[in-house]
Amino acid sequence: MWAILAGVLLCAAFSAGEGRAEPSAEDIARGKALTVAGDCASCHTADPLKPFAGGKRIDTPFGGIYSPNLTPDRDTGIGAWSDDHFYRALRYGVAPDGSRYYPAFPYPNFSKLTRQDILAIRAYLATLTPVRNTPPPLELRWPFNYRIVMRGWNWLFFKPGILMPDQQKSAEWNRGRYLVEGAGHCDACQRRRIFLAPTDAASRLAAGGSRACSRRGSTRPRAAA
Repeated sequence: MWAILAGVLLCAAFSAGEGRAEPSAEDIARGKALTVAGDCASCHTADPLKPFAGGKRIDTPFGGIYSPNLTPDRDTGIGAWSDDHFYRALRYGVAPDGSRYYPAFPYPNFSKLTRQDILAIRAYLATLTPVRNTPPPLELRWPFNYRIVMRGWNWLFFKPGILMPDQQKSAEWNRGRYLVEGAGHCDACQRRRIFLAPTDAASRLAAGGSRACSRRGSTRPRAAA
């Protein structure tokens, strides 16, 4: 009986190992292209000698945000994250501990990416040099310093889901839309859909957002939190 049980467990272990294939060079290259399209380094690099290590301060009307460490350091970065952790962060804006990210992290756009592309981004980030760097804590004003507020924001404004192609348009047009609205998250700066101001009230953030983009020499949106 014990021999049978051991055999079953051993087979299950091998099956689990076979089920999670290592990313291919093509996956990593695809992830790198998507990471460049999203200009992730611009928000997640405070020190040019430590790319993607986070710690860059982003000023918002609700306080200061510091971008997180995206390198594969297991203690201060995302090295200990599972594929599911990374997928849930980009698709649903949910951290590994279950808390909600602030929509300064453009997960409403990343939600439009396919699982394949999300995991390709993760595969590329896993090839980076691990950097031990803990960004400073957020400096948000009350009540925005309570992440539970984001549950209400998500309920009101966030609709997760892959961006479906428009069958009336060409493949090139749909690919461009996918990159602009998804990985590129261009509308995050254009519409200022941030925190509790996704539409009209967001116009008050436009000037501040434009200054933040111009300060780093890019028209890309603000950092994740």
